[in-house]
Amino acid sequence: MSLVSARITRIVLLFFFVLLLLSTRLAVLMLFPEKVVRHSLRHTPRIQADLEHLRVLRIDDGRGRILYRNGLPWSGTVTSSPVSPISRLSAGHISPVSAADRPTTDKAGNHKPANDKSRNHKLRNGNVAEVKSAKSGPFVIHSERTAPLSRPALVVGRVGLPDIWPSRVRSVAEQGRSGLEYTFDYLLRQGHPGYLGEMTEAENTNWAHRLFWLPVRSGIDVRTTVDPAWQQAAESTLHKHGIKSGAVVVLNVKTRDVLAMASRNTLAPESNEAVKVHTPGSIFKLITAAASLDSYRNSPQDSFYCDGRLSEPGITLNCWRKHGHETLLQAFAGSCNVVFAQLGISAGEKALALTARNFGLLGNGLQHVNGKSVLIEAESAHVFIGGKHRPAEKGAIAHTAIGQQDVKISPLQAANLSATIAAGGVYRDARLVTDAEKNHKVKRYFGGQRNQRAVSQNTAAWIGRAMYMTAHWKNGTAFDLADNAANPAVKTGTAQVSGGMVNAWLTGYAPYRRPEIAFCIFVGSEEDSTAHRQVHAMIKDLLASYRQFQAPHVIG
Repeated sequence: MSLVSARITRIVLLFFFVLLLLSTRLAVLMLFPEKVVRHSLRHTPRIQADLEHLRVLRIDDGRGRILYRNGLPWSGTVTSSPVSPISRLSAGHISPVSAADRPTTDKAGNHKPANDKSRNHKLRNGNVAEVKSAKSGPFVIHSERTAPLSRPALVVGRVGLPDIWPSRVRSVAEQGRSGLEYTFDYLLRQGHPGYLGEMTEAENTNWAHRLFWLPVRSGIDVRTTVDPAWQQAAESTLHKHGIKSGAVVVLNVKTRDVLAMASRNTLAPESNEAVKVHTPGSIFKLITAAASLDSYRNSPQDSFYCDGRLSEPGITLNCWRKHGHETLLQAFAGSCNVVFAQLGISAGEKALALTARNFGLLGNGLQHVNGKSVLIEAESAHVFIGGKHRPAEKGAIAHTAIGQQDVKISPLQAANLSATIAAGGVYRDARLVTDAEKNHKVKRYFGGQRNQRAVSQNTAAWIGRAMYMTAHWKNGTAFDLADNAANPAVKTGTAQVSGGMVNAWLTGYAPYRRPEIAFCIFVGSEEDSTAHRQVHAMIKDLLASYRQFQAPHVIG
C-alpha cells in the first residue's frame, strides 16, 4: 500500500512540476513577447532561413479615425499599390484609391481589401491569412500619419512619435500630438496594426504568389460634427482670397454643432486661428448692447449725437466718422464708437463682465469631455484683465465697450455670439464631437452643454433687428449684403493692432427670419482696405454655399 501511495505522490509532483513550467513559460510569453519571439526565431534554423525571403509591409496602422458627421473619414490617408514585389513599394508607386477600392470592415472589425473576390483568405494559426492569389487588383494601405510635407486639418491634428516607447498601451509607435488626435488618443490607439508579408523562393526570379496577412484590429473612431461640404467651402474661400492669417467658422444655430472650422496662417501653419483669441473691435458691441439694455441703463428709444470724438476727463476716443444725430438702432448699424463708449460707461464694468460671462467669453466656448476642452489649442477669452481687485478706469471701460483695450475673443466665440442672438438669447458651448464608435456602433456619446439664458428674449430680438439693419440700411456697415438672397443679419468689426494693421471681423446668422446657421469671418493683421475687402468677399462666398446646401423653401 505504501508503494502505491509513493507512486501516486511522484505522479502528482511530476504533474505539478510540468504545470509550473508551462505556467512560467506562459507568463514570460505574456510579459515579454518580443523577447520570446526573437529567441525562438534566432534558434530555429528553418525559420531563420525563411525570414531571409520574407518581406513585410504594414497595410494598416490600426489607429482609429477622425470622422466627419456623415461617417466619412477625415483623418489619415488611404492609398493603393501593387502587391508584388513588396520590396519595391514606395511613395512613387502609391496612388490615391477610389471609393470603390476602399477597405471594407467585417463583423470582427478587420479591414479587408475591396473589389477582390478572387482572393482566398485562409486563416492559419488563428490570425495569419495566406493569400492564394493576388492578381486581381491593388492592396489598400491605410495610415493615420500624414506625409512630412502634407498639411493635415488643424482640427484633426497630427500623429507623431510617442512620448514613451516601447509602451504596453501602444502596439505601434504613434501618438496624437495635436488637435482631436491628441485629445482622443486614448480611444484611437485601441487596436493593433495589420501586415502583409510576401514569401519568395531563393531559386525563383518572380514572386511566388505566397502572401501572408495579419489582419488589423482597428482602434475606436471619433465622429465630429463637421460637415465635409461646409468644411470644403470654408477652406476654399480662405485659399481663394489669399488670406495670410484668418479663419472661418460655421455653426448650426439650433444645436451649436460646428459645421466648419477652417484656419489659415502662412507664418505659423500649425496655429488654429479659429480658436485663438484676437482683439475683436466692434463685434464686441453685441455684448455692450446686451449689457446696456438688460441692465436697463439704456432703452431702444434713446437718441444720441456723435461729432466724431468723445472727450471727457480720462477719455479720448475717436469715431471712424461723424454720425450726427442718431438712434440706438442707427448707432449699432453704423457702428458708432462714441455712442457705444457711452453705453459701456453707463452700464459699468460689472454689467459688461457679467454679460460677457453669460455669452461664454470667460472660457474658450468649446465643448469639454472628461473635464477638458476637446481642442487643447483653444484659448480662453478675456475682457478685463485687472479683475475685481483692480477696477477698470473710466477710459478703459470706454475702450473695452468698443472691443479694444484688453478684450480678446476667438472666431469660434464670435460665431456663437451671433448664434446666441439668433436663438433668442440662449447660450451653449459649441459642440465639435458627437460620439466614439466601433464598426458604426456608438461606444460613447459626447453631449453638449445645457442651454443657459445669456440675455432676455426681448434684448436678443432687438439686437437681431439691429444686425439685420447693419446689412439692409443704406448707412449700415454691411450694406453690400442688402440684396443677398440668404437674407443675413450681421455685425462688422475692425480692431487696431500693432504695426498699423487691423483685425477685420464679420459675424452674423442667416436667414434672418428662420435662422439656420451662424458664422464668423476673420482676417488678422492686415492692411485696412485689404482686410475689409477680403472679409466681405468671403462672406458672399459663404452665403452662396449656404444657398447651394439648403432647400429653396428654407431660404428667405
